[in-house]
Amino acid sequence: MNAASFELWSWAHTGIKHLESQNVLGLKWDTETDELYCVHPEADMGISDTISKRKLLSIVNSIYDPIGFTSPATLLPKLLLQEAWRNKLNWDEELPPDMQKRYQRWAKHFDLIESCRIPRKLFYGSFKKATLHIFTDASAHGYPRIVRMTAWILRFCRNIRVNSDKLTKELSYEEIQRAEEALIRLIQSERPSDIREKYTQTIQFYEENKILKVRSRLILGEDPEDFVRPTALPDHPIVRRLIDYIHQKLYHAGVQTTLSHLRERFWIPRGRRVVREVLKRFSSSEIFEDVPAIVKSAPDTSSSAKQCSTSNDQSFQSEDLPKEQEETLKKTRLGRQIVPPKRLDL
Repeated sequence: MNAASFELWSWAHTGIKHLESQNVLGLKWDTETDELYCVHPEADMGISDTISKRKLLSIVNSIYDPIGFTSPATLLPKLLLQEAWRNKLNWDEELPPDMQKRYQRWAKHFDLIESCRIPRKLFYGSFKKATLHIFTDASAHGYPRIVRMTAWILRFCRNIRVNSDKLTKELSYEEIQRAEEALIRLIQSERPSDIREKYTQTIQFYEENKILKVRSRLILGEDPEDFVRPTALPDHPIVRRLIDYIHQKLYHAGVQTTLSHLRERFWIPRGRRVVREVLKRFSSSEIFEDVPAIVKSAPDTSSSAKQCSTSNDQSFQSEDLPKEQEETLKKTRLGRQIVPPKRLDL
C-alpha cells in the first residue's frame, strides 16, 4: 500500500477489548463480537406527539440500512405510509386513531433495532452448517391469501383424522406447495375444455400428480423443470389473481415482463391477451396509463415573419435575395476564400 501511496491514518481490528464500535459505511461495527448493526436514528420518534404523513416519511427515511437485514423490523411504518397514501391524507393531516396506535406500539420497541446484528466476516474454506433466512410474502390480499387459506383448510382436514398427528404451528413450505397444487387441480378440473380440446393437436400434454403440464421442446436443456414442463392454466378468476400478484411483485411491470415471469412456471393460453386485460382492469396500473398531453402552439406575433404560400403548381415564393453579388472575394483568417451565395430563382 505504501508503493501505491495509500496513507492510512488509523487502524481498527478485532481482538481489542473495551473498544468503541466503529463506523463502517453508515453501519456500526462491534469489534469485540465482529458484528454489524444499524444505529438507532436520533430523530424524534414522536411517541407522545401526533403523527402525520410528513412525520412518518421522515422517520422511515431516517433508518439507514443498506444491507436490508432489518427490513422485518422496519416494515410497519412503510406499510402505514402506504396506507396513508391510499387514504389520500394530506402531508400535515393527523393519521387516523387506529394507525396512530399501531405506530406508537411499534415505536416503543424500536430501540431494539440495535440488537439485530449480523456477522461481519465472510466464510472462507469449508464450513459445516449454514442457515438460510427467508421472509416470505404474507400478503393479506390476492393470490397468496387464497393459497394460505387453502393450506389451512387442508391442515384442518388432516387434523380431524383420528390417526394423524395434530399440526398447530405455522404453515410449512410443504403445506403451501400442496395447497397450490390443489388449487391448480381445481382450476384445471373446472375448465378442462379450454386446454385439451383446443390445443391437443398442436401441443403435447401429460399429467403429473393429476396436474396437466406441457411437454416443451427444451427437454435437453439445463433449464429448471418448471420452465421445461410448465403447468397449463386456463383463464380463471384465480389465475387472474395470480397475474395481478406477479404484476405487483414486479413493481407494476409491463405486459411483456409480467408474461415472461409467468412463463417460467405456467403456460396460459392466449397469455398476452389475458395479462393485458388484467393490467388494464386493476386500479394499481391506472396511474401509468394516461392520455398524452397536447401542447398548443403559440400564436405567431412576429411582424417580420416570412409569408409563405403554395399553389397547385407547387411554386414557392419568399423574400428575394439581394440581386447584387459582391465581386470581391472575402477570406478567412486561415486564408480560405468565401464565395457569396448566388440568387436563387424559385
